[in-house]
Amino acid sequence: MLIGLTVLAPGVGVAGPVDSPPAEVLSEARQLVKGMIDNPRGPYSRIRWYCQDGTVLPPSPSACREHGGGRQHAEYSTERTRLTKLGWSVGTIFAPLDFASLKNQLPREQRLRELALERYLVDIDDGWILRKANSYRGRLQLEDEVAAGQRILLDAVADNTWLPDNFLLVRELARVIPHGAETDLTRQVRRAAIDLAERTPDAERWRAEIHSAPNAETADKLRRWADGSKLPTETRMLAIALADDLDLLYGRTGRRARLNAQLDLLKSPAGRNWRDQVRAMLGADKPARVAGLCQASMTARQQTISALTVRDKLALIDALAGIETEVQLAFSALQDDGALNSRRVLLDVSDSLLACVYGAGLISATELSSVQQLLRLASPTSVSLHNYQQAISQLKRLPNWAAGTVRYNFAEALTRYGALDARAARFTDDLLRGSPLWLMGDVLKMLSQDLAALSGSDVSISGKSVSSAIALNPGMARGVLRIYETLEAAENAQPAATDIVALPETIAELKPVSGILTLGEGNALSHVQLLARNFGIPNVAIDFTTLDLLRPLEGQEVVLVVSSGGDVVLRTAAGLSAVDELFPGKDKNAAVDKISVPPADLTRAQLLTLPNIGRHLSGKVVG
Repeated sequence: MLIGLTVLAPGVGVAGPVDSPPAEVLSEARQLVKGMIDNPRGPYSRIRWYCQDGTVLPPSPSACREHGGGRQHAEYSTERTRLTKLGWSVGTIFAPLDFASLKNQLPREQRLRELALERYLVDIDDGWILRKANSYRGRLQLEDEVAAGQRILLDAVADNTWLPDNFLLVRELARVIPHGAETDLTRQVRRAAIDLAERTPDAERWRAEIHSAPNAETADKLRRWADGSKLPTETRMLAIALADDLDLLYGRTGRRARLNAQLDLLKSPAGRNWRDQVRAMLGADKPARVAGLCQASMTARQQTISALTVRDKLALIDALAGIETEVQLAFSALQDDGALNSRRVLLDVSDSLLACVYGAGLISATELSSVQQLLRLASPTSVSLHNYQQAISQLKRLPNWAAGTVRYNFAEALTRYGALDARAARFTDDLLRGSPLWLMGDVLKMLSQDLAALSGSDVSISGKSVSSAIALNPGMARGVLRIYETLEAAENAQPAATDIVALPETIAELKPVSGILTLGEGNALSHVQLLARNFGIPNVAIDFTTLDLLRPLEGQEVVLVVSSGGDVVLRTAAGLSAVDELFPGKDKNAAVDKISVPPADLTRAQLLTLPNIGRHLSGKVVG
């Protein structure tokens, strides 16, 4: 890829779309953002009437009456205009916008793809650039925003050639563009839980429950806690508001009413047929509900949406969020009931959730098919260990594929907003953890434990065999073992890049280290595991028994080896003369015999098109 340098203003150069902006641009942009955060008007300057004939007038009753009508909203400040020229359009007002103007902005529809990042920072930082401007009266008119948002989204879903390749983007646009549907409630709840936990450590348990296993009772438990705790008034109000949103999201009456209202908007024959299938599944038992709703989610993306009217398409997109909430609650109930208790059930649930992950737009049809084929090979009552291993190995690729889909869809925005504010880099994790893929991570944990037991994976700490540790990410690390036994200690820690760290639970912030051991955290989408996978860090989920074995090694230099087959060895580095010693009793020659490195063919220098590149060229002509 060739990246050019675009000059946007005298003396200022801005790097290409996937390069981090130059230091001088970032410095100026951060100062502009800081000024907006501190300004009661944020990124705006004053209120104006914008008339249909192009006239702009001061605010006064019926100012545009003689100009064909118009709308009233804030005018962007010179600071916001400057920030836009530098590459960040913030404080978006939708009333004057349309889909064509958003879509046609280069590079690669940048304005469309950055809307989700702008909203993310607003949500996680108490308004971000709108922190003080939220109370600025007249900055926007909600009815105008909703009307414009509907037009933008209807035009987005109308394009049947553009929509299939941008399904995830459209789903995110429907979450962040106002159009009269409350479809972003799930993430709003998750972010509010994080905010509450940051205000008071006692609320950490609510963050953990809301992120992992929320249910219809969570709201009442949270209210009782808030009433019985000595909290500052503002913190207590936040907890009560969070409980109210939990009722809407997970309380049967509130969530079903919202979903049924969205389904009622489906008017075309194909839309009504899909709606009736969904409603039938809502009344099914929990296993059938998960399977049927996920099937409906997959069918919506594969077939149904292309046959709908434009308005039905948008209604279907909005309904998918409510369907995913129903799947999450049914899955959590299956866990609570102990129903996920056999290999057969886990494989069936994996197949169902796979359809949901595809319906969320996180994997491609090819990726879906590749996993489905291996799951079917592993589905018979009697199945070979090899086929079972292959199926689980392919399932473990889903988080990487999904993360790649998110990074592809939002690449330019992630680069620019991540450079401006490091917290924007968490957007990918936030999106994935709020998706059906999180449920798949729980199933993968159980399947991995089952496979480890079947294959006889060797897990040992200081030479002692351990049965409960789970290999999450393969690799080998050497470094000083640091144990942080409390969340506060982990969050305040400054481990060296060469350290191997043991953590009490997954944490949102951790600089890259040499190796990671996490207490009880086995989900493939935990913050720590995503970090480990992204940086190639060996990672193991442990329990308290394993932690007892680790304590005598704290402060010592150790070696951690995690194999792709599930083997884990951790021992002191003192006296270790060769890596071969780490796997005593293993048939090393058998492992070597399976490795074949083809000779590189350096005689072929011509460019190859993608259809001409296959596996037979890997390692020979292409990497």
